[in-house]
Amino acid sequence: MIAKLLLAHLIADFLLQPNELIALKMRNSWGVFIHTIIVFMVGALILFPYLTHIHVWLVILGISIIHYWQDKSKVLHERHAKKHFAWYFLLDQAFHITIIIVGGYLLSDWINESLLPEIWFFEKIYTNNPLIIMCSILIITVQAWDILQFQFTREKEAVAIYKRDYLKLGARGLVLGVIMTIIYWLFFI
Repeated sequence: MIAKLLLAHLIADFLLQPNELIALKMRNSWGVFIHTIIVFMVGALILFPYLTHIHVWLVILGISIIHYWQDKSKVLHERHAKKHFAWYFLLDQAFHITIIIVGGYLLSDWINESLLPEIWFFEKIYTNNPLIIMCSILIITVQAWDILQFQFTREKEAVAIYKRDYLKLGARGLVLGVIMTIIYWLFFI
């Protein structure tokens, strides 16, 4: 469950958080609230087969509420900060991941992952932890790394604006995707 929750976090925090939403988060709490709704919805989508368990809903809700307060406090600190943006980013992610580990640990005690509905898609995707982990690594190495580099750039430049270079991200994702596909086929199939 931890791997699934981590993938949901990476999708919501990196892939589904465009520059406009980041700017809205910096202006007011509505941006943080909208981002939190996205975190909740992605968590529910990733854990879809398990939503018949109330514990899953409670963990997704708990992670989302804590995510809201973590992001809100990070935004408040960043508004007044002149440096250390990379450390705020890393600390924020460490807090998110800690909460995800706790939530995933609780779910693994409460939910038997082998009790999925008898649908081939669920068995092939939801029980394939190597695939889930590889997708997470792909997001980290393509998107999160790019954002971390930007955070270090903010330390040096007074006015730095993050612009996604989709061509560069796509090229990096394609190369890493091919490498990871080869590794997956060699070691997991």
